[in-house]
Amino acid sequence: QLTIEGRITNFQALQGARERALDPGQGVPLASVQLRAPVPRPGKIVCMGGNFGEFVGRKGTMWGFLKSPEAVLGPGGTVVLPPEDANIFHHEAELVAVIGHTASRVSKDGALRNVFGYMCGCDVSGRFPLESRQQFGKSFDTFAPIGPCIATWDAVPDPHQVQVRMWA
Repeated sequence: QLTIEGRITNFQALQGARERALDPGQGVPLASVQLRAPVPRPGKIVCMGGNFGEFVGRKGTMWGFLKSPEAVLGPGGTVVLPPEDANIFHHEAELVAVIGHTASRVSKDGALRNVFGYMCGCDVSGRFPLESRQQFGKSFDTFAPIGPCIATWDAVPDPHQVQVRMWA
């Protein structure tokens, strides 16, 4: 039994097995299963901030941060707010890129060649008073809902043209 990471890494080699699994009559009704996070324990969650130009005078400035893998929450899950005294908790929709193999110091030109696929995500954040020592406002358990599925890179010809929306 392969882990999801093993399936992603060996995606091409597993093509025949995937096609056999998709034979008519082999599926089960969606209503009879519980969907889980497509990547339940990612090795690393790297996030980019400032990508919406939300800060006056810093438009186009990107900065990165890490989220704990413990923050991952699957489809239908409930975000649990921690007892810490935050000014506000908020969320925003995100396009999540799933990297297909170990990558380091990737050039801008070669970045998309490392993407296995994309999925929906939500970045949940807690904003804390300046005097607080709270530094993990984005990494609480359940603060990274993702899913319900991964669309492989070839199904998303231009990720820069994907419209990310959230509604309740």
